[in-house]
Amino acid sequence: MPIYVYSYFFIIIFSIYFHNNKNNILEKVLWLNFTLFLVFLIGFRHNIGGDWWVYEQNYDLIDKNKSFLEIVNKYKFKSELGFLIISLIVKKINLSFHYVNFILSIIFFINLSIFINKFKNKFLCLLICFPIIILIFHAGFIRQSIAFSFFLLSLNSFLKKRNISFILYIFLGFIFHSSIIVFLFLLLFIDQKLNIAKIFLTL
Repeated sequence: MPIYVYSYFFIIIFSIYFHNNKNNILEKVLWLNFTLFLVFLIGFRHNIGGDWWVYEQNYDLIDKNKSFLEIVNKYKFKSELGFLIISLIVKKINLSFHYVNFILSIIFFINLSIFINKFKNKFLCLLICFPIIILIFHAGFIRQSIAFSFFLLSLNSFLKKRNISFILYIFLGFIFHSSIIVFLFLLLFIDQKLNIAKIFLTL
């Protein structure tokens, strides 16, 4: 527990410092190193998370000697395809379930970093994200958090009115958790024009 408190403390210090001092090189170096630290901290956690035991149990049940299609048919109601593919790759090379979380943490923090990068004070954004989005959401519910991280990228595309990349990010999030599909309705508003038909379709 103390390591999470210390991490939060350092984020506070960094956010205050870079709010008052502009040093792009130092900021990039600290951002890269601290993000890597979080990837390892969250990625290699043990027995932490709301669905940990379910994910680990399903992982242990994967028979690496079976074909991919056999495994998909057996687990299709338990895991979205993206999560299953990563789990199967890790299983095939005889690594523990921790490495599934590690790979997913890499994906999560890359997506989060891309989203945060457009803000002036990145450490302030990280400070806001750390308690709920990182510690509770990402460390607690891994598949949902990966889908959410792709949703953040889809928001960037939405603001830039890029239909194709918006759909692509929604799809990438969907193969980790199907709940993200509900946000496809935003595509109706990508041109920022509001009318009765769009409101009706959204409802």
